[in-house]
Amino acid sequence: MEWIKALGPIIVALVAVYTLSQDTGIMLGELKESVNNLDKRMGTIEMEVRLLNTKFDGLQVTALSPKLAAN
Repeated sequence: MEWIKALGPIIVALVAVYTLSQDTGIMLGELKESVNNLDKRMGTIEMEVRLLNTKFDGLQVTALSPKLAAN
């Protein structure tokens, strides 16, 4: 009968560990989703920067063209 009383705290500890692991898994899933969203935003920003660089390169070529034509 004593061993049944000894199992009580062990069962409570196992349930607590299981519950914490489930919560941690949910948090890790949410963190992964947040990182994926951040990666997508960074990709969008990189594309916008490339477009701006392309536009500025075009402006520089346009600005240099009269100088080149004058030479």
